[in-house]
Amino acid sequence: MPRASIVAATCRIGGMELLKMSVQAQKFRDFELVLVDRYYEQRRDILKDYFKDLGVEWYHMPPKIRTECIDSAHAFNTGIARARGELLCLAGDYTYYPPDWIADHWKIFSESEGGSTLVGTRKRVL
Repeated sequence: MPRASIVAATCRIGGMELLKMSVQAQKFRDFELVLVDRYYEQRRDILKDYFKDLGVEWYHMPPKIRTECIDSAHAFNTGIARARGELLCLAGDYTYYPPDWIADHWKIFSESEGGSTLVGTRKRVL
């Protein structure tokens, strides 16, 4: 089971280049990518080929609730339900994430002793 999960949502035809580049550049490699895609049916074969050299396990899925343009809350909920990592990193398809993005979040997450709440993680102590 991966220690972290990147959950990304998309409702665009394009926009995968930055996400792919960011995922491949991550120094912390114990993670998976869960991609929730409004256009899942139209491009599942295309993205299967496009992400074949991603270097991490990844899942491509449609949102559970369909709207004209994907509602990010519904999309993230769909992806979070599929994610297996302890740390959840929510991502957009159109954003660049620096190579230390997951590593920096994992450091904070793993060093917390339960006395803090980390936004976007499954480890919450109130």
